[in-house]
Amino acid sequence: MRTPTARTSVSITLTCCLGLVALGCGDPHVRIDVGTPDAQVIDPLDCADQPCGRFGECTMDAELGGVCECLPWRTGRTCDAFDFCFAASCGSGTCVNGEAGFTCECAAGFTGPDCSEDVDECAGGGCSGHGTCTNTVGSFTCACDPGFSGATCGTNVDDCASLSCGAGSCVDEVGRAYCSCPAGTGGPTCNVPATSCSPSPCVRGTCVPNGSAFGSCTCPAGFTGTYCERSVDDCAGAPCQNGSRCQDGDNAYTCVGCVGHTGANCDVPVTCAGLPPAAPVNGSAGMATGNNFGDTVTYTCDGNFRLVGSATSTCSANGTWTPAPTCECDSHLLTYDLAGDYYIFAPVVAPFRAAAGDNEPTINTLPFGPGQITLRVSANGDAPGDGPVSIVKMFLPLEFDQRITLTPSTFIHILTDIDVLVPERACGYAAGTLSGDSIAWSTCDVAPPGAITNFTPEESLDPDGVGCFRGYNSGGVITCENGTGVLLQCVTSGGLQTLPTLNIQNGEWDQKLVPFVFDSSDLTTAGFRVGVPGQDLTDVTATSLLGSHLLIPNRNPGTATFIALRGTLRSAELCAPAPSNCTP
Repeated sequence: MRTPTARTSVSITLTCCLGLVALGCGDPHVRIDVGTPDAQVIDPLDCADQPCGRFGECTMDAELGGVCECLPWRTGRTCDAFDFCFAASCGSGTCVNGEAGFTCECAAGFTGPDCSEDVDECAGGGCSGHGTCTNTVGSFTCACDPGFSGATCGTNVDDCASLSCGAGSCVDEVGRAYCSCPAGTGGPTCNVPATSCSPSPCVRGTCVPNGSAFGSCTCPAGFTGTYCERSVDDCAGAPCQNGSRCQDGDNAYTCVGCVGHTGANCDVPVTCAGLPPAAPVNGSAGMATGNNFGDTVTYTCDGNFRLVGSATSTCSANGTWTPAPTCECDSHLLTYDLAGDYYIFAPVVAPFRAAAGDNEPTINTLPFGPGQITLRVSANGDAPGDGPVSIVKMFLPLEFDQRITLTPSTFIHILTDIDVLVPERACGYAAGTLSGDSIAWSTCDVAPPGAITNFTPEESLDPDGVGCFRGYNSGGVITCENGTGVLLQCVTSGGLQTLPTLNIQNGEWDQKLVPFVFDSSDLTTAGFRVGVPGQDLTDVTATSLLGSHLLIPNRNPGTATFIALRGTLRSAELCAPAPSNCTP
């Protein structure tokens, strides 16, 4: 370990590339201070100490010392923390990694645990009560009432800008203005002496003399003031209803922003003509609460059909009913009986052959059972096309008796008993997509890091790869015996070594999947196959089976079990609703 030295504070931003995450890159918002003049400097890493463990790769930097480049799901200075943000989705927000999970910090205008819900800014009166608000994604817009302006209609338009009042003062109202004149003057702009009725100082109405002098003004309906200069507030009695706003006029008013109602006071509800939409196919409709604006009818779906759209149809403001939902088949649960084909317990050593030179007809082609696998398949998979697929559960008991003749007087006898159990999980253990007649599994980052000889259950890295079995457990016994009294030797790790009599594999790791190819596009009646069931294994090497057959890595170094499967449909639970809390 190098001796720490003082250095200037540096904030570094590192770029993620090539599937690796540099120091702090697990969270793109992390800032890493490598040192400050006033604080104790963190000891620089030395790659010789292997500080990054098995989740990162250490590279030396002339200034910083060792820097850990972490796998995508790891973070921290030495890749010692799990990055929960790796597979998280925060929509319109920022993921913040924590010790036991992650949280989403939402951008303005969004809310919800994953920041995917748009905040309805109109719900809080976004237009200051003087305009019609329209909610938009992350924001809102306002259509202002007459007399108001501004982004939120909070500004009363200055109607005095075009009115000169001489010695008087201008009084701004909503949508109009008038002059308040000093004593002795009148008229629209305070330019008429209020001494007689000729000329008349009244802005409107009739001038009433007092002898030869000015007496008063008789105002028309809707106006008041000494010179009938002001309009009476016709909105004083709050006549407008149902959320509409009153706009004062001259001896009149107008209700603006009236939605779903008609009439001078916005008090007559709009009526929807005709009946509400009929019940959807595979569903039923309840009784409508009425046929006026805001009345509803509620729909339900039969059995396991999934309701798509709003569960209610509503009488809308324009006098029409909103559309009814549809009832769609969500997914199928398909359980297949696993019928056997062949299994190869084989060291991965070229040119080791499955039958090692003597391929007897029964070697590696023995049936097994009663295994089963259950797949959740999207209803889109009823016909040729795409749709999501997941493995819900699987039980795979393997028993085979393999006799490998090495020489005329020497053979190896291998008895294998391995039980693979993937317990039931509603959301499934692996995610794929049905494409035509095969499943393309999502990317699984679990793979033997190099040769299979280095792959054991303890070396699985990805805790939840979507193209993997998850929670995969197995246990088994492999025994060898010699023939004709010749010293027993089992081929492992490229040489002749004694194979332990007991080889139990208990653990939990992720198993990379290979495509399931279905025998028919109609999954609800078909079977499936993995690998090439029934193929001649005479010239097959274990290495050649990688990527095309299910592979169970054995704890015994250098060995693996390859499996070819056939499945025949046992039962189909059609239109089973998929769990709502599953993430892809």
